[in-house]
Amino acid sequence: MTCSRSPTFHSRRDRQTASCCNDNRAQAFHARSGKAYLFHHAANVFTGPQEERMMTTGMHLVSDIFCVSCCSLIGWRYDFAYEKSQKYKEDKVILERSMVVRTYHGDDAPCELDSDASDDY
Repeated sequence: MTCSRSPTFHSRRDRQTASCCNDNRAQAFHARSGKAYLFHHAANVFTGPQEERMMTTGMHLVSDIFCVSCCSLIGWRYDFAYEKSQKYKEDKVILERSMVVRTYHGDDAPCELDSDASDDY
């Protein structure tokens, strides 16, 4: 199922805009709380301290990202990837699906397209 309107991702807690789907790089990512989206950029966020984190693809240096409005944890930023094959993630952000709501411009209601097969692992 697809939608012709461009989706925007918002903090689930207060609907502060975090990212636009035009910036979406990939959907087949897994986070602490389940599925996640990888973006080139995120808006209206601040970062926590850097920490090394072992992930399924190896060790990464990451910073958690939080909504500037409600201070909710919504994902993390890849600051450094130790594995050469993971370098493409550097300076990109993960938004955890359970922490954000996907809406379409002009609509206040969430868009429920989460049955999209491209999100399967």
